[in-house]
Amino acid sequence: MLDILLKAIDKVERSRAEIARLSQAKPEGWKSDYAKLRLRIQDEIGELERLAATFSDGGDLREMVKNALARVKHHQARWPVMLIKSKNEEYDASVHAMNELFSQIARYIRSKT
Repeated sequence: MLDILLKAIDKVERSRAEIARLSQAKPEGWKSDYAKLRLRIQDEIGELERLAATFSDGGDLREMVKNALARVKHHQARWPVMLIKSKNEEYDASVHAMNELFSQIARYIRSKT
């Protein structure tokens, strides 16, 4: 089970790294790709939540992932792609909070191996 969880969180981390690179480079048409990546990340977190529901840690991981998914949805609703500008301290702080949240989840999963 841990192997599957590790693969799932690795997938989320790769997608989050991809979206970070995209938001830094901002190539032509980046907003469309960014929106697609956001949806993919939501799907990947949903899959992680489904997997976490079967993990025998008393439900801690599932609650962490469930909370993360809710926070991601809130972040995405608060910051539609069209509002993302090159420099915005509030947006940057929100992204940092998301990164920290997923780092905590990844550390938790890895600590169980």
